Amino acid sequence: MTVHPLDESNLIDLAHGLLPESERERLLDHIRRCEACENAFRDVVRERERARATDWPISRVPRASRARLAGWAAVVAAATIALLVVLPRLNPQSTPVQYWIPAEQEATVLRSTNEQSGRAAVGGALDAYLRHDAATAVVELQAFHAPNENETSRTLRELFLASALVNDGRYHEADDVLSRITIETLPTQWRRQARWVRYLTWSQMGLTSEAHGLLEQLQHEDGEIGRLAREELARGR
Repeated sequence: MTVHPLDESNLIDLAHGLLPESERERLLDHIRRCEACENAFRDVVRERERARATDWPISRVPRASRARLAGWAAVVAAATIALLVVLPRLNPQSTPVQYWIPAEQEATVLRSTNEQSGRAAVGGALDAYLRHDAATAVVELQAFHAPNENETSRTLRELFLASALVNDGRYHEADDVLSRITIETLPTQWRRQARWVRYLTWSQMGLTSEAHGLLEQLQHEDGEIGRLAREELARGR
């Protein structure tokens, strides 16, 4: 049985922009996937716009104009619904962005070190990441604790955890994890990957200026990250 988290009060608050951003996004995500709730939301938005249209002092509005106002109300209602519900379906940023760090290469790096104790543990924690199962990867990576003396394993754990969080749509948590890494001191490839994950995080958090500034820098990088940054700039994102 489908659970509908919206009642009339929630729909009215949503239509009037009275909900916190997190609650608004949660309800809109449900509406995008639930025809019954989308239809109910359309009715609420339609009524709101009709009420706005009839707020004019009646004595000052010619009778013929009232019908036009009602018609405009319907148009505005449709536009509101399109902006809140329909367009995000077509916008790739409405779903979690995806960037998977080439974990096989990082496993090779680990095998080249003498930090034997952390290597197997990291490999086990990355199993879900290799399957591109973001939610499970987050759980497994959060449960893994590298030895304090094993800086390589600890850094990789944070890097892959941040990436998995981004792939799971948990951008603020990813930003918190990245803040624990001194990115500029990482080896070149890890630094590029961490900065790309940070760009994705900032862009999805709405930190447009910071994200664009970082993207401008990343376009000059060699390899995959530079290519991704240049493609992103070309799309004008």
